[in-house]
Amino acid sequence: MLRSSQLVGDYRLDRRLAVGSTAEIWMAHHRRRPGPAVALKALLGSAARDPAFAAAFLEEAAFGSKLSHRAIVRVEVCFQFDDGLFQVMELIDGPDIRGVLARAATWGHAMPPALAAFVAHEIADALAYIHQFERERFSPVGLTHRGVSSDSIMIDRDGRVRLLDFGIARARERVAGTGGRVVTRKPRYLSPERLAGAGATAACDVWARCSRRCWEQIRKGA
Repeated sequence: MLRSSQLVGDYRLDRRLAVGSTAEIWMAHHRRRPGPAVALKALLGSAARDPAFAAAFLEEAAFGSKLSHRAIVRVEVCFQFDDGLFQVMELIDGPDIRGVLARAATWGHAMPPALAAFVAHEIADALAYIHQFERERFSPVGLTHRGVSSDSIMIDRDGRVRLLDFGIARARERVAGTGGRVVTRKPRYLSPERLAGAGATAACDVWARCSRRCWEQIRKGA
């Protein structure tokens, strides 16, 4: 189990930012090189020992390090330490969209339509970049995110929209041996063809970005 002030490779952990079923994210600093804090994403325990999860985690890091887009969180390096795998990522100093909507709702406000349109535009542009990047360089099928939702979209302190998390949904599908046909994410963001059991495509990402339930929440601020 990771803990505050622990040394992980060249990084000292500050505080845990998020925890999921397979990974944790920590704020950390390089112990010898001065500079801003980074986000350290950790794949631990049985997930790190599972070949499918580990391969997807490493694939996500390799792919993320090649991307250069204003709305995509940059991966700087990936390494192994003890029995875990770690990604060093750009730290986003700001909330996710879910948090923004929750805060607005406590004040009785909804997200302004112009701002909602800006968020949708930035995520659409990031997804288009990802899909085209993968088609041109690696595969005619293209990479899909498979995890676009209100908690994978963040707003940093400069007001920029940022998209994160590419690998774990694919890992779960590899573990299940379904070739992308298992439902591994929030049902309200799934396209009709995914609910029917079809494989993931770029169109599924677009559906998730502009799904009626998601943007109804944005308009209502709930």
